[in-house]
Amino acid sequence: MKQDELWLIWRVADPKSENRRRYRIGTLKWIEEKDLYEFEYDYNHDFKEALSAGFSYFPGFENTTKGHIYTSEGSLFPTISSRLPKPERDDYLDLLNRYGLDVKDSPFKVLSTTKGRQITDNFEFVPAFNTEKIEFDIAGVSHLQKSELLKHFEDGHLRNGAKLRLSLDKENEYDKFAIKILLPIKEKNIFLGYVPRYYSKDLTEIIEKGTEYSAIITAINLHSKIRDEGISARIRLIFA
Repeated sequence: MKQDELWLIWRVADPKSENRRRYRIGTLKWIEEKDLYEFEYDYNHDFKEALSAGFSYFPGFENTTKGHIYTSEGSLFPTISSRLPKPERDDYLDLLNRYGLDVKDSPFKVLSTTKGRQITDNFEFVPAFNTEKIEFDIAGVSHLQKSELLKHFEDGHLRNGAKLRLSLDKENEYDKFAIKILLPIKEKNIFLGYVPRYYSKDLTEIIEKGTEYSAIITAINLHSKIRDEGISARIRLIFA
């Protein structure tokens, strides 16, 4: 039976906090044949650390008891579907088109592609790790001056389709599985940011096995609304 999964990610809400880490706190499943949605909190290390960092619950899912599963048959949970683009928007079709979506796509696919982000909170839904391909926004882009990134964009090096390199950052004090994302320019490798922490452990294991991969930029946003990031870049990774 086909089952798709998205991970619920939470980030500290206080913009003054030095903690910019994203925590994986829950899993949303869609069993397509039954049109059944399930959500439960992940009682992993991330979830426990998120609670210590100030997380309480995702709106509409107040019961955080271990093992409790929320279900919804025939429609996506209301507090999650409210995060999708609204058809009454004047730019609705253009928005779907920019994301490569269609009006016939399922709510789950729309959520998976748009991530259900809202300016008013710090939640997002990301696809569960896939050993064949993954796409994500670079984490920690704000460590670079925006003027420097714009320079690479204007000279044509930072562009859609640009090839990237991944480099394990074994000395990183915050994440022992940290992976740097590098943009090769002539003889230099420009450090753009990191693979999101919620993917880094699984991806590190693949890289350490010597698995061949291809990483390219698929989208660039010079005016990102993601907190602390003036520019964001979306990466696509496929594996041999």
